[in-house]
Amino acid sequence: MQIQPLFDRVLLEPITLQTTTGGLLVQPSASERGGRMKIISLGPAVTAPISIGETVFVHRHAGVEIGKFYLVKEIDILAKEVL
Repeated sequence: MQIQPLFDRVLLEPITLQTTTGGLLVQPSASERGGRMKIISLGPAVTAPISIGETVFVHRHAGVEIGKFYLVKEIDILAKEVL
């Protein structure tokens, strides 16, 4: 299934594994929502300085779940990861 966000929406995929400071990979609990997500697709009206493939942080109650993805408004993105 192909999903193309409309307007100012952003399609995100949760990042399922996280690395601790000690280098261990940890999987967040299934009931956790929000947190780190990878940008899969952007709607045409998105003006934030983000691009496909970047990692962003969203709040817990953001957006709508569509299968394994989340569709959120641009304003629900709190920050992006800068390396």
